[in-house]
Amino acid sequence: VQPTDYRLLCPQRGGPMYSQLPNYGLEQEEDPVASYRDLRASEVNDAPHKRSFCSLWKAGYYTIIPEDNLMVDIWDVLVIVALFATAIELPFEIALLRNLPPGLYYSDKAIDIVFTLDIFLNFNIAFARPHSGQDIWERRPLRIAQHYVLSVPFTENLTAGWFWPDVLTVFPWEIFRDLPNMKSVRLVRVLRLVRMLRLMRVIKLFKRWHMHSGFSFALIKIATTAVTTMFLLHWLSCFWAHLGIYPEYYSPSVNGKAPTSWLHRHLKLDDVEGEDHDLFKVYSTSLYLCTVVLTTVGFGDIVPVNDVEVILMILTIILSGITWSWVVASVVDVMTNMDIFGTQFNQIMDDLNGLMSSHGVNRSLRYRIRSHLHESYSVFRRRHNQKAIHWLSDGLQGELAIQSGVDKVCDKIWYFNAVPMHIKVELADDFRPEVFSPGELIGKQEKASVIIRGSCVRKGRILTRDYVVGADFILASEWLRDASCPRALTFCEMMSIHREVLREVCYRHPEFDRHLRRAQVRLAVWRGFVFAAKEKASKGARRSSQWDSSAVFGRTITDKGLSESERGWADSVAPNREAKRKQDETMSKFASEMQGIKLALAEAMVDTKKNHQVFETRLEEMNEGFTERFAAVEDSLHRVEELLTTHLKR
Repeated sequence: VQPTDYRLLCPQRGGPMYSQLPNYGLEQEEDPVASYRDLRASEVNDAPHKRSFCSLWKAGYYTIIPEDNLMVDIWDVLVIVALFATAIELPFEIALLRNLPPGLYYSDKAIDIVFTLDIFLNFNIAFARPHSGQDIWERRPLRIAQHYVLSVPFTENLTAGWFWPDVLTVFPWEIFRDLPNMKSVRLVRVLRLVRMLRLMRVIKLFKRWHMHSGFSFALIKIATTAVTTMFLLHWLSCFWAHLGIYPEYYSPSVNGKAPTSWLHRHLKLDDVEGEDHDLFKVYSTSLYLCTVVLTTVGFGDIVPVNDVEVILMILTIILSGITWSWVVASVVDVMTNMDIFGTQFNQIMDDLNGLMSSHGVNRSLRYRIRSHLHESYSVFRRRHNQKAIHWLSDGLQGELAIQSGVDKVCDKIWYFNAVPMHIKVELADDFRPEVFSPGELIGKQEKASVIIRGSCVRKGRILTRDYVVGADFILASEWLRDASCPRALTFCEMMSIHREVLREVCYRHPEFDRHLRRAQVRLAVWRGFVFAAKEKASKGARRSSQWDSSAVFGRTITDKGLSESERGWADSVAPNREAKRKQDETMSKFASEMQGIKLALAEAMVDTKKNHQVFETRLEEMNEGFTERFAAVEDSLHRVEELLTTHLKR
């Protein structure tokens, strides 16, 4: 057996480190995998002294592996914060400001520094190679640079070719401000928004965070919808505010008069410079307009006043309508799929109510059916959740069952206590929840059940929580099993394991088979002793009932010398003896009848065998006849084919 599920991991410093090999239970004098690992570790430890820095760098010795790297995650969070700040600040600066105040200026420079460092850092971060084997990370810096610089932008699932878009976003476009014919150089800075595509990092971070915290995907969907809608409103508000403040950039003058815009008409402002307006009032008015358009309210108090604004308003309505439809669909989808099992349960309950009404079921049975469904809600939900558990491997399913408390259920069955953990993991995955209504018989003998909730009765004994029903299902002889069926007193919830499932576990694990065989022999011997004791006690009771009272007192019951107490005892024994005699006669008749039935069955078996032989003989004769007929038909077909061939030749 050669273990093959190990791999080499290379962190950013210190050389390759080897993951721990799983324990396969191999007992060899020398493990070739371990010796190879030790050899490679010694070579890597000596590598910095024997190899130059350049050769180590080319080999990817100093390359950063982003998988499970806390520093890379922190840097990604910092870049995402800078991206969000860019998405908020940059449209506002481009649309409403000509000269940046010192605070925004230094904020932009800090963001540019973060993005510039990110460009240099991307040359030293490994990327995942598609269709790779064990080593999924490309650590060679030259290949990383080729993937980052020379690849087509936005290919390979938006992971390759990001160098040129990143350079465009950090380029200082302000140096072209004083050039001629550059009246609106601020619009060139819109190219910085290309970096917003870098928000694809958020998806990778969400994947890592979800593996650690496990937050709801419905929450992610609602948050994504809300953030996207707010960003769209912000960008549209900045765009329409720019149109309102600077109409001369887009609309020609009429009769030597400066063109007006929707903002001038709504706020009744004179023709003043853009930065002389109250920017908060301008932005809030534009945000109000875009919100009204997005939510399809349409008050009509703000309208476009020139052809350019009319065309742009049409495009805005189309874009906002599509966005609002997506928002409504996302919210409805999240609310519908928030509790799929609850929706199915309610639908099943309504279907059963309709079925009972159409068949005229009485009220008591309707009440019992509804009570059973409501009480078994948790059991059915657990079964529904097990459909998702089947996506996991068998080992993870068992470990999840152990962490869910099923191991405690295993420990309640005495011959499952001392089994190894890996076998207990498989057993825990095979337990299935069941629920029984009051008065219902728990009659299957091919399974063992542990009471989780409720109570039942068997042979006059009340069975409550943690009691094991059917622990003797491992016995092969039905005579040694307890054939009595418990009856549920209340709603009884159980965890059951079936005999066939246990047999499959025994096939996979011979050591568990031997352990279970010892438990089977122990239980069979004990039940055999009990069975023999009961048989002996019953025979003794029959023998004592056949004793004559004269054997006790040394005289007949008709003796006149008996005392009154002795006569009373004799009178009480006589009816019991008569009843026992009648019972013995009935049992003898039943035994003779059973013997007759056995003889009849034997004769029927003989007749069946004879009929079977006759049937086989006839079947062989028919087969021979069919063979002869098939040969004749085949000869006829050959003759027809020869005739057709001759006819075609002619």
